[in-house]
Amino acid sequence: MIYLSNIGTKSIIPLDSAKIGKDGTYSFSQPRPASYEFFFIALENEKPITFAIDSTETVIINSDGKDFYGAYIVEGNSE
Repeated sequence: MIYLSNIGTKSIIPLDSAKIGKDGTYSFSQPRPASYEFFFIALENEKPITFAIDSTETVIINSDGKDFYGAYIVEGNSE
């Protein structure tokens, strides 16, 4: 399983989870944030991948499950 959470100003808010397919793909679909916000995705027992997104962006994250945190690319955001 992979998990999506919002990093709020006072707490972390779990948003969604997805089962990783046999081909390594997964997908989350959430409403666009009204303003710039921070999120993270995480596998169990792995460091999370943190990213920021605003209301005009769609983000694609590519990562290797063997080195989830160390080998990832975030596409589609301005950071």
